[in-house]
Amino acid sequence: FDFEALWLAVSSDHGTVHVFSLNPSSTVPVITGRSDPASVSKAADSEVAANTKSSLSFLSGVLPQSLMPKYISSQWSVAQFHTPGHPAVHSATRTICAFGSERNTLIVISSDGSFFKCSFDPQRGGECRRESFARYLQADDEERDL
Repeated sequence: FDFEALWLAVSSDHGTVHVFSLNPSSTVPVITGRSDPASVSKAADSEVAANTKSSLSFLSGVLPQSLMPKYISSQWSVAQFHTPGHPAVHSATRTICAFGSERNTLIVISSDGSFFKCSFDPQRGGECRRESFARYLQADDEERDL
């Protein structure tokens, strides 16, 4: 969760980080225990992109739940970040993610020693922009650890 409880970031098994909006039906932010008027007014001025739903999600109200595949009623993420690499590598590489100290930034760390800082646009959504990258482990380091 980000500091203002507007966003949730999760990492998948396939090297992708997804950002979901926690307040998709309103442009008014969720206000937590903070009482900083500057941060509240800044957040209220920005529009929040909604999570896109499957075009078949209307069926979830018609068909029994047992007949509904999960993807039909699912909500899709507002923004995504794909770690670079071959798909076969992603099956062995795990990632964790957290929100950075700057607004709309993510920190992604992979088990292969990769560090990414990226940003997302809350109005447009889509692919996150990579701001910085560092590698803290080399292939030789990984082999010695085995």
